[in-house]
Amino acid sequence: MSIDIAASTGTGPLLKSKGYPVIDEAIQHPDLRGTSVTVATEEFLAKHPDLPQKLNQIKQAAVKDIQANPEAYYKFHADVSGYPLDVVKASFPITQFPVEPLPDQGVQLLEGTKKFLVSQKLAQSDFKLNDWIVTQQK
Repeated sequence: MSIDIAASTGTGPLLKSKGYPVIDEAIQHPDLRGTSVTVATEEFLAKHPDLPQKLNQIKQAAVKDIQANPEAYYKFHADVSGYPLDVVKASFPITQFPVEPLPDQGVQLLEGTKKFLVSQKLAQSDFKLNDWIVTQQK
């Protein structure tokens, strides 16, 4: 008897390290990877107009620190998450953390998700993704 599961980042490499067979991995399918964004209401942004700029500055500084000190990041992540160090390294390659706020690849992934949600009628209607993106101020 076998059980097939889709495992989240962290869990998949942990199960693999325990000897469970891996049928496929998302890393082999770049269009299936995810991206993360922060969403805020227009009302909130009106009250805190400098939030996007400050948040992006903090994220950029954190990514630069992670890139400069990857072993310290991995140790911290392993300590906080409880995952073994080798599982954290397999699950969270440093290359997955972009310095730019929303790289082109992230926008493409969001467009794919939006198209899926619209096609499945899980979104009420189609919309322009750029209408939701706060541009980086210099």
